[in-house]
Order: sequence, then C-alpha cells, then structure tokens
Amino acid sequence: MPRILIDTDPGQDIDDLLAILFALRRPELEVCAITTVTLPSDRRARLIKRLLRMLGRTGIPVAAAASWK
Repeated sequence: MPRILIDTDPGQDIDDLLAILFALRRPELEVCAITTVTLPSDRRARLIKRLLRMLGRTGIPVAAAASWK
C-alpha cells in the first residue's frame, strides 16, 4: 500500500479539501501526514484537523509551515 504525505493549502477553494477526502477514502492509499502551506498556515492546519475529526481520522498528524515575519 503506498504511503503518502499530503502538502496542501486549503482555504478559499474546496478543491484541496475534496482531494484530501478522496485520498482518505481510497483503500489503496495510506495517508501518513498532512502539511499546510501558504499563510496563514496555522489556520489552514486547523481546518484540516477539523475535517479529520469529522471523518474520525484523528490519528493522522497535521503540521503547519513555519510563519516567517
């Protein structure tokens, strides 16, 4: 089974969330972690965590990119 890491910038458009949902529903894929990019990456990470809670997949780690100031 292929193990994948998803690097994404969810937020204004639904396409990233749909792609994550699709990957999580595929029995032949194992999503090992999800990272978020593009500021505000911490808010984007919270969005992903909310999606994972709704799907009952809270065991997948989520990390936000560093914020540069």
